Amino acid sequence: MRRIHILICFFLAILLGLSSCEKGGGSGGYIIDGPLNSIFFGTPRECEQMLVRPLHIVQTQMPGGYTSSEYVLVEKPIKSEDYIHSVVTGGSHLEKTYDKQPMGFSLDNYYFSRVDDADPTISEEEHRHIMEVMHEDFQDYYKELLRTVAYSWSYGTTNLVDFEIQALEPIFGKQAETSLNKYFQIVDYLPEQILTRDGDKLRLVRSYSDRNAPLTIEEWLKLKPTASPIMRLKLKSRPQEAPLDVHFVTILKTKDKELRDTVSLRLL
Repeated sequence: MRRIHILICFFLAILLGLSSCEKGGGSGGYIIDGPLNSIFFGTPRECEQMLVRPLHIVQTQMPGGYTSSEYVLVEKPIKSEDYIHSVVTGGSHLEKTYDKQPMGFSLDNYYFSRVDDADPTISEEEHRHIMEVMHEDFQDYYKELLRTVAYSWSYGTTNLVDFEIQALEPIFGKQAETSLNKYFQIVDYLPEQILTRDGDKLRLVRSYSDRNAPLTIEEWLKLKPTASPIMRLKLKSRPQEAPLDVHFVTILKTKDKELRDTVSLRLL
């Protein structure tokens, strides 16, 4: 059964790789066959566009007592503690492709697994190198748990200069359009490794084996990270103004761009 699973994932990787070649993503779809029979295929993603989506977790009871958890879009008023602020970055096709996932895929998982829209400034040699570094780091951390499995492994290639979340309304006792960074904490980012870029070279600055994961935006920015393909945040506490209608504005700055996106929701 494991061999069947790995062959299916391998075939999927090849198909996605062919798709990337058709669309000009020369670095997409690189495959590493690891010592524990794990396969990595991934894409270097430059930060040309940013999307923010309001999410929450829906849990489904599966046969055998297993509980499945999935991030889905917020479509009605939501408790402050349940709100997930999802920030997605990518190349010039992001806005056209992100919301068009096939049935059976979550938004984030499908986007993370795509191997098109690759950063053309990353050489095949550097792509191979950083994929091997991330693969080895991942295997070292999970070597007792994972044996035969395939992974898609997109990663960011554009360093951030600044990142800020604001609101168009007063919230947490703060005036509108002021930083709310200290009221958010990072839930996770994909991949759960942080890179920084020095010229044409990428370097791992936070690995799976690190115990002190950066949870605040300030701690994260101190690492001079590349923009993660996906990062999810949550509120640390319920605003004293809740319930309220709020527009959260996310501002992401790189050396060459300032990207903004706004989400609106009602917090309970």
